[in-house]
Amino acid sequence: MKYQAKTLLSLVIVLGISVSFQRAEAAISFVELQREIGVVSIMVSNLSQDIQSGRISPEAAKSEIQRISQIINSLMRESSLFSQGQVLGAYSSGQDFAPVTSSREAVVVLEPISGSSVVRMNIGNTFSNTLLSFSVKSLRSDIEVRRIDVTFDERIWRYVGEITLSAGGKILARIDPQHSDFFENAKGEYTLRFGGFSYFIPMNSTRTITLTMKPRDRSSSAGEIFDAKVFLNNGALRAVDEANIQHSLPSQHAGSNGSFSRKFEIVY
Repeated sequence: MKYQAKTLLSLVIVLGISVSFQRAEAAISFVELQREIGVVSIMVSNLSQDIQSGRISPEAAKSEIQRISQIINSLMRESSLFSQGQVLGAYSSGQDFAPVTSSREAVVVLEPISGSSVVRMNIGNTFSNTLLSFSVKSLRSDIEVRRIDVTFDERIWRYVGEITLSAGGKILARIDPQHSDFFENAKGEYTLRFGGFSYFIPMNSTRTITLTMKPRDRSSSAGEIFDAKVFLNNGALRAVDEANIQHSLPSQHAGSNGSFSRKFEIVY
């Protein structure tokens, strides 16, 4: 395990920037390059922590290290940035990485879309309320989104009559929630899985995924106000790219107090 962690931590990304630099015809813009380097840095940091904590075995880490190195090598191939005396590149001490196996290996970026701090839903209204939105961007490959898990900190099936997941103006799934549709974890959180669909996001494009809900038309207590949170946990979204590599996002800022969390109220 220590060897694998040392190997991963020896991975260095060097971005040389000077006042003037030459730029050849590149397949990726400088802004996109900076963004992708940030994504790779997060991947390296997360994997390093998983190895050191023992959450990932040394054997399992090998494939992830190779995947990260493939992304870096692909970035080097697609970009032609040169500065005086410095080179954009990646290397490791005493460790050779496998060559890129496919140019259709995606980097997927998941970002929350900000909105009002609390969404208020009123019993008797027939319109849908937007509770949670986030954007998915695919770089260097088409991706296929196959599953999304949405989690609540309360038993919302008692109060919500319809939950809809949509993307790009297309309804992916619509559920009239029942208790049996949810999985409860040890924290007392309730996860609803949206699966059985395939949603394609073309290479180098962004789509917005939105969760909307309608409150039930009855209350269990007159004048009651029901408060809850809706959020994504780590790994809530699953997708596959053209190299058949699985992507599981978000990798950070998830959970009930993270960036992918919204509060809402149902008012009777």
